[in-house]
Amino acid sequence: MSSCCPTEVLPNADATYEAKFDNVYIAGMGNKKGLVFCGDIFGPHPNTFQVADTLAAKGFLVVIPDFFRGKHWPLTRFPPEGGFTNPEFQSYLGSLTYDRLKERFEQAVAILKGCGAESIGGAGFCWGAGQVARALEEGLISSGAFVHASFCTPELMEKASGPVCLCPTKDDGEQLDLKEAAEKSGHKVVYHYYEDVHHGFCAARANFEDETNVKRTNECLEVLATFFNESM
Repeated sequence: MSSCCPTEVLPNADATYEAKFDNVYIAGMGNKKGLVFCGDIFGPHPNTFQVADTLAAKGFLVVIPDFFRGKHWPLTRFPPEGGFTNPEFQSYLGSLTYDRLKERFEQAVAILKGCGAESIGGAGFCWGAGQVARALEEGLISSGAFVHASFCTPELMEKASGPVCLCPTKDDGEQLDLKEAAEKSGHKVVYHYYEDVHHGFCAARANFEDETNVKRTNECLEVLATFFNESM
């Protein structure tokens, strides 16, 4: 019987080729209700995958697009040096426009359809909420959930083409302007305010060693599951 790699030639440790692929995360194969999961600017993170896996366990087919292709903002540099007005940080945020990244959202929708999704919604967390809001405005998805949302405006909420779920925290404020605008769209609006957890509690900046954070995350994901089951 041959052994693995029967050669004395060592792998080339100095190879410099950079792979040209999208690092898309998929969870919940076989489920028929699809979700485009748009996280925060910190890109691939264990907390993000944990939240996605929890939604998958609740019966959803979840796809996290590769918006950043390795160029996410590192948690080790957050908050940015000098504060949020840091020019490099502002330039980075300014580069993450929906128009530039739309094809990656559309790719996620295509993957969901290819994997058997019969209906598709979007779940946006922090920065990702803005991407979901634009996609819902355009009708790429049938409903949208916005957890500790950033980059959402009343104008976008008023243009929602389907049901909306808003889950702000104490750091976001109650975001009643977004709620009232979403209600003007004529679609169902679900609203839950989390007054005892921080912005990011359900994404990369979550502390899943903290009892309150874990409790509120579980509550929030149950709210999302109910919302999507009723709206898709």
